[in-house]
Amino acid sequence: MAVGCRKKRGGRQSNLSAEKSSQELRNETIRLINDALENPRDLSRLRKLAAVRGLVNHQLRCKCWPLLLGVDPCTADVAWTHLGDEIAHRDSRVVAVDVERSLWSFTQGMSDEDRGVKREQLQRLLNINVVSHGANNVHYYQGLHDIASVLLMVLGEQAALPSLRHLSICHLRDCTRPDLDAVLELLSLLYPLLSSADPELADVMILSGLPPYFALSWFITWFAHDTPTLDEAARLFDLFLSSHPLMPLYLGAVAVRSHRSELLACDNEMPELHTRIVKMHLTRHLSVDTLVVQALQLYRDAPPYSLVRRAGCPMRLCVAPNAKLKLDHWVVPPHPTGRSMLSNNMTMNKLMGSFSLSMPQMGSSSFIRLLAQLNSGFGVVGKMIQRARGLRGWLSTTIYKSGLAASAPPQPPP
Repeated sequence: MAVGCRKKRGGRQSNLSAEKSSQELRNETIRLINDALENPRDLSRLRKLAAVRGLVNHQLRCKCWPLLLGVDPCTADVAWTHLGDEIAHRDSRVVAVDVERSLWSFTQGMSDEDRGVKREQLQRLLNINVVSHGANNVHYYQGLHDIASVLLMVLGEQAALPSLRHLSICHLRDCTRPDLDAVLELLSLLYPLLSSADPELADVMILSGLPPYFALSWFITWFAHDTPTLDEAARLFDLFLSSHPLMPLYLGAVAVRSHRSELLACDNEMPELHTRIVKMHLTRHLSVDTLVVQALQLYRDAPPYSLVRRAGCPMRLCVAPNAKLKLDHWVVPPHPTGRSMLSNNMTMNKLMGSFSLSMPQMGSSSFIRLLAQLNSGFGVVGKMIQRARGLRGWLSTTIYKSGLAASAPPQPPP
């Protein structure tokens, strides 16, 4: 009995020690963030702290998120607020439907009246975001309300508006175009990225014939639809707001890898793989902080320029791969360059060189890599681009009905 008591006492002491260590780390992070905010302000250091350690609490996020984006939280013009209530736009009815079913997980414990006030603010925020950018410049998409919800709950309506307006022409620029073509093109990078993180799992998923459409909701909502608490969503936003616009794909790749045992058990069965991925609980095996650390390591191992080169397919429609730091803020080209980061001639020469080898010379592993390149570089992308416009309508219908883009079936209907 005495031994059992000692074991219990030892367990409590261990837990207290871990809690103390965690609190000490939080205090140290807060001190480092405040140091970076003091004159002279060190945005480079702040970006690294936000990504690697997180911004700890919403009070610091209110200070840091606008700085990371290079926006002034006090610039929201009162005139825009009136426009949000009075001016309709092409997607205003879709905005109203999305807002009506939003904010449930982030407003637990709120009264219906308070939740209604937040929804009014969210609807106004989304409408202003479209109207203030001018006709046909920024388009609303189903999923933007999830990102706007996190901004609203953390920053408040006034500071959320300039942040959302900036994101719509920067990190989210490929999402706010008239169609989904650019986003579908970006999804073709997921399997080359997963191949860098876990070659065996990537081979299984590619050879199963599963297209990467399951990652659509991750990219267009920044996982805000998949995180049960505001704190977890805000921690991911610390990463995304301070990082390259492709970072959600890196996070998605390490999240998939964290479920490798369940996915490898599917024996290359595409329907089962698809079902398990769309039902995947983001933090079932790893915490958000651990996933963030792994995503950053994967980014170092496979940065965007090498990722596009490895994918071997042209990025003609999207702008996110061409993002760069300018004065310590991420910026993207306003329009697609229309040029591939890897020319078609180089791609074809590489493939012809691969085909010149006989299969015994290549070996099974090399042959699987070739199939992976063919599938992600031409098979998947070709189908995406050819069917993009028809797929847009199909995806919009699916999102409208289910409220979650990832629920779409693994292949588009004929």
